[in-house]
Amino acid sequence: MESETEMSFGAEATNLATRAPTKIKYEVLLDFVGGCFGGIAGVVVGHPFDTVKVRLQTQNVQNNSVVSRLVTSPSPSSPSGLQRFPVHTVKPEVVAPHAYRSTWHCFASTVKEEGFFGLYKGLASPLAGLAFINAIIFGVQANTLRQFKDQTIVSHSIAGAAAGAVQCVVACPMELAKVRLQLQGKGESHHYYSTHKHAYKGSIQCIYKIYIKEGIKGCYRGLNSTLIRDIPGFTLYFAAYETFCTFFQSRHPKGENLGLAELIIAGGLSGTCSWLLSHPIDVIKSRIQADAVEGTPLYRGTIDCLRKSIKAEGFRVFLNGLSANLLRSFPVNAATFTVYTYFMRYCNNHFNQT
Repeated sequence: MESETEMSFGAEATNLATRAPTKIKYEVLLDFVGGCFGGIAGVVVGHPFDTVKVRLQTQNVQNNSVVSRLVTSPSPSSPSGLQRFPVHTVKPEVVAPHAYRSTWHCFASTVKEEGFFGLYKGLASPLAGLAFINAIIFGVQANTLRQFKDQTIVSHSIAGAAAGAVQCVVACPMELAKVRLQLQGKGESHHYYSTHKHAYKGSIQCIYKIYIKEGIKGCYRGLNSTLIRDIPGFTLYFAAYETFCTFFQSRHPKGENLGLAELIIAGGLSGTCSWLLSHPIDVIKSRIQADAVEGTPLYRGTIDCLRKSIKAEGFRVFLNGLSANLLRSFPVNAATFTVYTYFMRYCNNHFNQT
């Protein structure tokens, strides 16, 4: 049975195409523009929480990297001026002290030490990749939905899984640059950070330097964990949103649009549900992408990172940054879905009148 919900991710574009076959050529453009507007709103709202999340997820990795560097620091007691034991004798399984005690402590420490704009480090990376990612997500999702006669929860789930898989091609290097920039200059004031040289000046330079040093493989560090995170994550994301919208739509007369509050709730809850499922593997993804920023690489791959993280910190490692992620997920996805829906609603009304 075809759902009466008109607010699903990609459904507005699908309705537009079916009502006006001669306007199909505008379809991809509308998906692209609507996705960009929704994505920009989500990034601006949620990036501070994302910075806190990444720092909480990777702080043990960063601290162990610092320990690795200290092993080779000058020592007056050594004739050669260096410690007598090599870097590889430092075991990554040894848990270094955490710099942040909680989400609020991380947030407050970042603002105190780096200023408010410290929370927006790495912002250019998600904004730069936003157009590509949302074009992929909206395009793949909408075109996959058109292959189904009826738009049901199952069809939205399949379309979400397809979109999640394909967008990883752009999302993985973009998130790699974002993580590296978010961790760069940690603890430095905004003035000091802006007036001193660092390894990376921006997202594009970051990706370029990684490519020069490690090749294309280095740019896709963490791809496996990104795929494992995003395929089920986007599956639940779209299925949950369709479910919430269908529920709200059943309380309205047929053909009546969902209200602003309902769109905010549906979008926010769908994002929260998705991140509850995706967060554990997101911890592993962040650690792999943060690995070797400073010191010696600790992980050989996703399984090795999973094994060493559990051995070092237990299963509680998967809770690192969870509260920051959940605080971020509701407003980000509420903004994304709401802005996208209002844009597509405007386009539908405009083309229906012409």
